[in-house]
Amino acid sequence: MPNIEPSRTAVLVVDMQNDYVTAGAKLRLTQAVRNVPKLASTLKIRRGRANRVIHTEQVDRRDGSDVDLFDDLYLPIEDGSSFIDNALGADAYPDPTLVPCAVRASA
Repeated sequence: MPNIEPSRTAVLVVDMQNDYVTAGAKLRLTQAVRNVPKLASTLKIRRGRANRVIHTEQVDRRDGSDVDLFDDLYLPIEDGSSFIDNALGADAYPDPTLVPCAVRASA
């Protein structure tokens, strides 16, 4: 395996959000919960080696005008109770090693 060059490497964390991880969340995923300790360990190591960490979040407008096809599959998305912009559920899961994202993009 080639050496990882920190200046040219990033760890991408995709959709590790409260709506998937926190107790009582309508879209809570057991595997996401199980992965929290592994993710925290990985991020601690990678940040210690100066790797950039990038987090993505699925965030929808409160009016639902930008909801993708998942609203047909998951009631909490269709009814507007999950992944709503500026709502706690859409935020990155609050693990102590996670640093808030400085940039947010919306479709």
